[in-house]
Amino acid sequence: MYREARIQTLEPDPWMFEVEKFGHGTRKIELLKSPAAILSELFATSLRTRIGLTEETWNRVWSKLFEHNLTERQNPPFSIIHVVESDEKCRTFLSENIFVMDSGLKLSRKGLSLLDYVLPYLINSLEANLSNYQMMK
Repeated sequence: MYREARIQTLEPDPWMFEVEKFGHGTRKIELLKSPAAILSELFATSLRTRIGLTEETWNRVWSKLFEHNLTERQNPPFSIIHVVESDEKCRTFLSENIFVMDSGLKLSRKGLSLLDYVLPYLINSLEANLSNYQMMK
């Protein structure tokens, strides 16, 4: 499994020029192949939406990442809440109502304006959990 990270042209006039010339306004496409890169991008993109990252989506992506291994595919070794609770700063974001947990993880209205600040802490926690999991295998 792989996912793509895309960088788009941001300004309207250059974007329109590129669409007319090339048929799109994408500047760069990066194929994400490692579990850490795919799951980090999943957090980054999902948290920009109203529903955030649900456990259902987390489990579905996890199973796609490890579809070659039945045990790993059926049993993600940690949940989204574990990623949040295993980092002190992320626990603070949760207690300050920046992160909201319900059927997964999303940002409060206050949290949406802080996404670029809180995301590195969340991704660091994710990468630490993945690293611990891979060392235990």
